[in-house]
Amino acid sequence: MLTAAIAGFVMGFFGSVPVTGPVAMMVVLWAAEGRVKSSLSLVLGAAAMEAVYAGSAFYGFSALLSEHAWVQPTTEALAALILIGLGVVFARHVPREHRPADREAPGKLWSALGLGVALVGLNPAMLATWGGAVTVLFSLELAAFTPGDALAFGAGSALGISSWFSLVLVTIGRFRERISPSKLGRGIRVAGWAIAALGGGLGVRFVFRHLLG
Repeated sequence: MLTAAIAGFVMGFFGSVPVTGPVAMMVVLWAAEGRVKSSLSLVLGAAAMEAVYAGSAFYGFSALLSEHAWVQPTTEALAALILIGLGVVFARHVPREHRPADREAPGKLWSALGLGVALVGLNPAMLATWGGAVTVLFSLELAAFTPGDALAFGAGSALGISSWFSLVLVTIGRFRERISPSKLGRGIRVAGWAIAALGGGLGVRFVFRHLLG
């Protein structure tokens, strides 16, 4: 369970790094306005809902593994493709200036919390996103896919997401004038090439293990 929790934390943390999507954009914009508490409430709501998706993807994947022997080689191939695809997307990232904040966004903490839940909960594509993450996790053979691990994975992902955005909020609050979209873009592009390289390595391992082995 500890390994699953750590894996969930790492995936939740680093998966939240690219400033894309409505939740990430709203967190940055609200924090830039000085609405740190509302931003944190938004993050907690979104992270809680992502934990549900992450745990569900993990548990469903474990059930699939127990019934079909072909899943392992298939997931290893998919993992390589997913990582290469994500790496290419990140490597081609073009930074953009932040748009003006929405003045009508809810400011009360409970409203922000509910908004975070809704933004993630009404996006069923998150299940597919976490399914891809679980596919990568299985291909690396880092966890045993049990119901207990599914809960630990979901909890770890929520903690990872919350930790990253908490770091973002602290950074924006203290160094608001120093944040450069161009520097962030360069960091994302470097990470993209690293992710693509990892995907290529998994692809080579798949070929030698299942096609040439």
